[in-house]
Amino acid sequence: MNSITDALRQPGLSVIEVISPCLMYYPNIGRIGETIDRMGIYRDSSVIRNNESTENLDIRSQQKIIVGEFGCSTI
Repeated sequence: MNSITDALRQPGLSVIEVISPCLMYYPNIGRIGETIDRMGIYRDSSVIRNNESTENLDIRSQQKIIVGEFGCSTI
């Protein structure tokens, strides 16, 4: 909600990217548990790092998923 408020206060165009994993991907395997358990895994696997360089955001090479505000520019 804060990101939306900040975007609306900025003059010009603002872009907010929301990434949401499919929590129903492996519903029958049982290894990860119920949907609420999978949500907890994503919460525990994420770390907030505002202003992180976009070069460091590749989730294939990270222990944690980096989330936050990564840059702001006026067009």
